[in-house]
Amino acid sequence: LAKEGINGTLSGQDIDALQAFCSRLEETEPLLQDIDWKFSDNTSGKEPFPDLKVAIVKEIVSTGNTITLDDIPQFGGKHLSPDEFHNALKGDEEKQTVVIDVRNTFEYNIGHFVPPTASAEETPVLNPEMVTFASFNGFCDKNAEYLKDKKVLMYCTGGIRCEKASAMLTKRGVEDV
Repeated sequence: LAKEGINGTLSGQDIDALQAFCSRLEETEPLLQDIDWKFSDNTSGKEPFPDLKVAIVKEIVSTGNTITLDDIPQFGGKHLSPDEFHNALKGDEEKQTVVIDVRNTFEYNIGHFVPPTASAEETPVLNPEMVTFASFNGFCDKNAEYLKDKKVLMYCTGGIRCEKASAMLTKRGVEDV
């Protein structure tokens, strides 16, 4: 839990029961409405989260406090639907398109997007090689100038990293994020 919101994953053997549980929570508690609930099915037979853990933190995804909650609406990037993102991957006639994978190196190594273009020069995909998200600041410092005249697309697993990453770039003068 943080001022930014709630982040977590629920797991169990019956996903339908978990979804019903979440629906009931949303009906009875206004603060829990419109949450993007994440579920992990228990198909292996071993409970992935055997204990309930609730922690209050300063940031859900740490930036070292360089991005505030107020920065996100002011500096955050444009949200795209899946179809808009796919079309944007095809490139822009006026600007070069660059894709940034805002996930950590573990997630990147599992798999990542390859744009539907003829070559990587047309739409390069940048891997910031992050062990923790706080190191994205260094990536921004090194790459903001290069990205200023580009159309920047990014993706992550839950959304909060993209929100913060887009604000970090926008605050450094990258306008088309």
